Amino acid sequence: MHEIYDAYISSTALEKAEKLFELAAKQNLEALGLLVGNVYSNKGKEYVLVENFITAKNLPTAVSVKFTKESFSELTKAYMRHFKEKKIIVGWIHSHPTYGCFLSQTDINTQKRFFSAPFNIAMVVDPMRIQNSRMQEKVFRVNANGYYEISFCIYDSK
Repeated sequence: MHEIYDAYISSTALEKAEKLFELAAKQNLEALGLLVGNVYSNKGKEYVLVENFITAKNLPTAVSVKFTKESFSELTKAYMRHFKEKKIIVGWIHSHPTYGCFLSQTDINTQKRFFSAPFNIAMVVDPMRIQNSRMQEKVFRVNANGYYEISFCIYDSK
């Protein structure tokens, strides 16, 4: 029997994000973007399918990142391209260069404020920590008790 993961991440979407994270990490900066896809159910278990990554200008520091006010119109345009295909924003992804994959209190607050649907995910990547020839990556959800790690897999979308 095959395991049903909580999230399936497109390799193409993840590669786009990783390129951004790698460039930012060279300057000791964080970076972020949004995850576009949909929510499905199999045998009564809900899962997220991430099909794309979109981003816009970031305002980064070594320990934080946010979008500029102007970024929201860019993100809206990028999202609308996907909306025609009946896609939704299923979560967000950001980097923690050199300090591992977890959700800070700021990240938890961001998740609760902007990604509060039960299916929404937060993915964190440390582009400086390599595990099994990949950047360290973890996916989380937030609830009233804090955050917890969920299962995910990367699928070949090429």
